[in-house]
Amino acid sequence: MYGVGVAAPLALVPQITQLYTTKSSAGLALPTWLLFVVVNLLWATYGVVHKDKHIIYANAFMALFNGAVVVGVLMY
Repeated sequence: MYGVGVAAPLALVPQITQLYTTKSSAGLALPTWLLFVVVNLLWATYGVVHKDKHIIYANAFMALFNGAVVVGVLMY
């Protein structure tokens, strides 16, 4: 589970890199990425309630990386 918690956010690195290097958010839908952030935050909250560190960390990092995409879309 730790591997998944690390690998899943890392899967977003190419998208984030492309977004910030090209300074173009063409093809990225803001509502979709906002929904990803909300869903990840809800899962992280679920992890806190149930004291499950795997769920907390994996979804907190996913929310952070998805949030980086949201910020990029708003900027560009």
